[in-house]
Amino acid sequence: MKGKWGVKVIVFISGFLLSIFLCFNAYAAGFANPDYLIETKDLMAKMGQPGLVVVDVRVPEAYELGHIKGAINISVKLTQGTVKGVKENMLPVADLEKLLGSKGISSDSYVVLYDENVQDFSTLFFWTLDVLGHKKMAVLNGGISKWAKEGLPVGTEETKLPPVKYTAQFDPSKVATLEDVKKSLGQKEIVLVDTRGPKEFTGETPGRDVGRDGGRLPGAVNVDWVNHSATKDGFKVYKSADELTSIYEKAKVAKDKEVIVYCRTGLRCTNNYFVLKLLGYPKLRSYDGSMIEWSNIPDLPLEKGK
Repeated sequence: MKGKWGVKVIVFISGFLLSIFLCFNAYAAGFANPDYLIETKDLMAKMGQPGLVVVDVRVPEAYELGHIKGAINISVKLTQGTVKGVKENMLPVADLEKLLGSKGISSDSYVVLYDENVQDFSTLFFWTLDVLGHKKMAVLNGGISKWAKEGLPVGTEETKLPPVKYTAQFDPSKVATLEDVKKSLGQKEIVLVDTRGPKEFTGETPGRDVGRDGGRLPGAVNVDWVNHSATKDGFKVYKSADELTSIYEKAKVAKDKEVIVYCRTGLRCTNNYFVLKLLGYPKLRSYDGSMIEWSNIPDLPLEKGK
């Protein structure tokens, strides 16, 4: 009997230790670049630190109704304009340098971006900073909604920082141009990820300003950006690293490929860009012109249907 009980105890302890080991590894195997996503409690602990700039990327009207106390307001719309005839594209680098510097952001600032929850406005700003070569930045998980509901400091008084000089280190490898996308068609080492909803992907619902009744880029796979978030403990937040990894594995978006994301205007796809950045995909580009550029050029190919 002692022998049997001894074996049972050893088996129990071994199983218990194994479960701890597996749990630890599952936790440790999280995001490849976890610093790009900051939790509310962690941001609260950093508030007031030198170099930190918290940016509310919503429209001024939303900022005025209530924002993270100490945050400045730069609506992401200010980073966009009509460029070479294409709407809602990233402004020229010189214009962005002027904008950021005027708001008190330098290239050395640690910038934390937030919007309502896990929307695409903060990730568009994130991508813009990435293109400018900014190094220290993060997106607030859960946004102002989670922050406020947790009882963390909220204010209505505008925060302004003294202007500084912003010097960009433009990184063209983060941007896919029209010519880049043309050359990517049929290339096995490049994956085109359409981040719109399924009906837009098939062409059933073209979307505003999308020409030729819509469709998608030939060979593209569909990963709808809304699938990145979930409601946990009453808050809309990003899914876990394992859940997000599974989404891209199912879509056969491999890490050893170059990935070009696109949507209708270049907004929603930045959420996919951000998630793939978290997951450690090394070769990422966002096609800023997206479907409103591609679909309105008559001789460029489109696919439709499932």
